[in-house]
Amino acid sequence: MVHYRANKTQLFSGINIVPFTDVVLVLLIVFMISAPGLLNTAMNIKLPGSTQATKRSDTKITVGLDASGKIFVNNEVVAREKVQEKVKELLKGESGEILLNADMKSHHGEVVELLDLLRQSGGNNVFIGTVRK
Repeated sequence: MVHYRANKTQLFSGINIVPFTDVVLVLLIVFMISAPGLLNTAMNIKLPGSTQATKRSDTKITVGLDASGKIFVNNEVVAREKVQEKVKELLKGESGEILLNADMKSHHGEVVELLDLLRQSGGNNVFIGTVRK
């Protein structure tokens, strides 16, 4: 605590908040950098590798399929019967781009079914998520 004297008889005490503000801003930056990685690990999806993988982050909708068959739409668990409804709601009648992140151990038939559902929902451009080898 810092004590200042306005004059010889009056004592002023205050708290210096500059170090506190510095710590809060550093923590904010750390969370902003680490947040995207936390979302992918929350879904527990291991993407297959590809030598042609490119960074794509401008898709409006991200659909995930984990190894156990759970489906995620924008990081929210959705029942298979509700996927079309949810995607149509998010697209709002527009044709849109959808990123499909399917776990490398998920069954091929499930991926194809999900891909078909996404196209029926209005997703004209469905991209398959991969990681660079």
